[in-house]
Amino acid sequence: MRVVKSIIRFFRPLQRRLPLMMAGLLCVVVATFGLLVERELKSAFETAATQRLSIAAQRLASMLYGSAGAMRKEITGLAADTSVVAALEHRSNDTRLSAITRLERKRPDNGQPLTRSLWTADCQLLLIVGPLQHSSIAQVCPGAASTADASPPGVGLLAQRGDSVFITAKAPVLGPARDTIGFIVDVRVSSGGARAAIAGLIGKGASAMFGNASGPDVWTNLAKSVEGPPRPIERGVPMIYTPASGTRQIGIGMSIATTPWLVWVQMPLANAVAGEYQTLRNLSFIALACIIIGVTGAWMLSSYLTRPLVELTRATKDIANGNYSRRVDTLSDEDELGALMSSFNGMAEKVEVSNRELSTLAQELENRYHEAQTLAEELEMSNRELNKAAEATRTAHQQMEVAQLLLDEVMTQAPVGIAVFDDHLRFVRVNAALATMDGVPMEQHVGNRPSGVMPAGCIEEAELASVLASGQIVAGQRSTCALEGGAKRNWLTSYFPVRGTDGDVTGAGVIVLDTTAHSELEAQLLQAQKMEAVGRLAGGVAHDFNNLLTVISSYSQMALETLRPGEPLYADMHEIRSSADRASRLTRQLLAFSRKQVMQPQKLDLNHVAAEMEKMLHRLIGENVVLVFELAVDLGEVTADPGQIEQVLMNLVLNARDAMPEGGRLVVATSNVSVSVEGAREDSSLRAGDYVTLRVSDTGTGMSEETKTHLFEPFYTTKDTGQGTGLGLSTVYGIVKQSGGEIRVHSESGRGSAFTVYLPRLETRKERIERGGAVPEMPFAGSETILLVEDNAALRNLALRILRGAGYHVLEARSANAAIELGKSYSDDIHLLLTDVVMPQISGRVVAEGLQTLRPGMRVLFMSGYADDIAINHSVQSAHSDFLLKPFTPDQLMQRIREVLDGRGPTVRRRLADEVSRLSMS
Repeated sequence: MRVVKSIIRFFRPLQRRLPLMMAGLLCVVVATFGLLVERELKSAFETAATQRLSIAAQRLASMLYGSAGAMRKEITGLAADTSVVAALEHRSNDTRLSAITRLERKRPDNGQPLTRSLWTADCQLLLIVGPLQHSSIAQVCPGAASTADASPPGVGLLAQRGDSVFITAKAPVLGPARDTIGFIVDVRVSSGGARAAIAGLIGKGASAMFGNASGPDVWTNLAKSVEGPPRPIERGVPMIYTPASGTRQIGIGMSIATTPWLVWVQMPLANAVAGEYQTLRNLSFIALACIIIGVTGAWMLSSYLTRPLVELTRATKDIANGNYSRRVDTLSDEDELGALMSSFNGMAEKVEVSNRELSTLAQELENRYHEAQTLAEELEMSNRELNKAAEATRTAHQQMEVAQLLLDEVMTQAPVGIAVFDDHLRFVRVNAALATMDGVPMEQHVGNRPSGVMPAGCIEEAELASVLASGQIVAGQRSTCALEGGAKRNWLTSYFPVRGTDGDVTGAGVIVLDTTAHSELEAQLLQAQKMEAVGRLAGGVAHDFNNLLTVISSYSQMALETLRPGEPLYADMHEIRSSADRASRLTRQLLAFSRKQVMQPQKLDLNHVAAEMEKMLHRLIGENVVLVFELAVDLGEVTADPGQIEQVLMNLVLNARDAMPEGGRLVVATSNVSVSVEGAREDSSLRAGDYVTLRVSDTGTGMSEETKTHLFEPFYTTKDTGQGTGLGLSTVYGIVKQSGGEIRVHSESGRGSAFTVYLPRLETRKERIERGGAVPEMPFAGSETILLVEDNAALRNLALRILRGAGYHVLEARSANAAIELGKSYSDDIHLLLTDVVMPQISGRVVAEGLQTLRPGMRVLFMSGYADDIAINHSVQSAHSDFLLKPFTPDQLMQRIREVLDGRGPTVRRRLADEVSRLSMS
């Protein structure tokens, strides 16, 4: 590290650094040029070597092509010899000897080991002539599956056995009928006899081999088996590779026509580029000479340039150290460096003159500084005396400020009204909370008595006077303050004395709490308790009345079935039945009021609902509102609870009436609507299909966007306190969603509102028949055993008469205990338990749970008058349970019994879930 730092310090002066940078730049240029020359030389020498190898490979391929042709001609001639044909046809000893003599006579004289064999058409060896054994040529028959190849007749693929490479030639032997009766095969072992001729063809330093173009990777140098080049080999494209010997080679391959062979000629890469290295050495000597000359020139040039700069640097340091008379020797040359040195000398003279002037001015400033320092010492002594006098005053002020800040914080942040009065009952301070409560600005209070700025009864001056006189606190005084505009507020006030430093009462204060909201909540709680009590009474009355209506409706219906329309009693019985129906609707209204109505969906015509309520709606809206009904003639049916739909229509009409305090026009309309797929995409909550709509529109005040945002939220209302609960539209929304529909609102301020209810339209019977889905009539009669549990004698006798008249076997139980005992003692199956829910001592739920434990397959049908009978017993929710709403008709009873026995219709779980959901939303 020290050596590196020393080198850096040595080359820090510019006169040493400049020649070093110039020499480095020259070296970079020479090195770059050398690399470019080396790359070009290497490419040129490799191209020359490739051309040489390509010519040698072409010559060698031509020579091997001739040799292969001679072999093909020779073996083709032997295959046509008559002795060879006779040996295959007759296969006698004489013919074999004749064939062997012929094959021996035709052997070549080049000294290359040759074995000839004769094979039958089914690859059986007939005879063999030559040094090779049968095991060495056992798989060379052209007909053998293991030696089948794609080479043409003549020469075949090279084969290897140990270090020897076999060259095969083959030809078919044709019989008199020109069919193949056998094969003749030559197997030659490669030898080194032709290597000298090949060396003359490819030149010094190169080597050659040939092998299979595809198939077994066998290569030979005509003497023995050798390692071949890596595959794949592109014909005519040079390739550089490193064989197992480790000497990097460059080679090229050529195909041999009419053979499956490939010739390969290669030479060491070092031989190919040997001339390149000699050329590079010569160029390196030339580059070194150029660098030495360049560095010498750079050193001389830098010495000429940096000598004047060094002189200027030394002179600058002397002037900085205070030697203002220092000058530099100017050059005689009229160049930039000479001008620079002359300018430096002129600048130095000016700096010397300015320095003399500054020295004189500094002496004067120093004298004035000493005078100012003496004056400052005198002022400091006076200041200490003043600080001691002010410290006591500052401490007193701080204590007062803390107390004042605490009082201000209490007055500002207190959520109750606070005021302070003097001994003349005039306001001294008032906080913002009290000013907000009485609606008078804070500044108008100060200096006035309570009677001068606020109504009487808000703050009692008599109480303030009593506190001033007695010095006692008066707390918890309730008062009613009638503010400007007529609004009345309930206040809870407490009065307290204000004492001075000596303990005497100097004023009074008051704390005011606005309890108006608390009083309103108390009133709402009392009203809710009253409504809950009325609702319970209405629900209880309706429950008992439902039992009576069930008996009246059922007996009147049975009586009507026995009478003819012309008989005297028919009209009376029909009126009784109609009155019972009207009474049933009355109980539904009572149950809706008490929120104990069970949801009972059924097929419904909205036109019928609107017509039934027309008179009542006229009475509700008053005479200053014109009510118009626009009902569609061909309106479809929907599935909904009639009582809930009546509630929806009534709430929407009342909401429209309240929006028209000065009167207006109110329209109730129904229609059939079809929503297309495109329409469903625009309104994602509406699915494509057919709907029946109920539209209630008015010409009232309309609604703002803010109101429409919270329109269906529970307890949200725009009416004054006590004028509405905010539950009407939220109840409408819940009923519509529970019935599978949607509701849309269109309204603008000052232009009225329109509420549109969408309910899914039911298919007509004609449509079901057209689809092939007509529903057959359901049989009501049966022969099953039913256990009837009902404590009301009239209703029990009615049910007995209906069930036994339909063919059922009925077991009668007048109480829950009797039903349990009968269920335990009866030996046969009980198919259905028909029970009331509310009974003395034991409820129908307990009876059902006990009997279903003993009889798991028994189904249960509950009879109920309102939702609490079922909702409080929601644990009875099995797939074998259902319920029937009172009052009911004989047909409704029989239909529901058959649904439960046959496993049809919704289960009690679904009915209870719907009802609980509706009650929670309402």
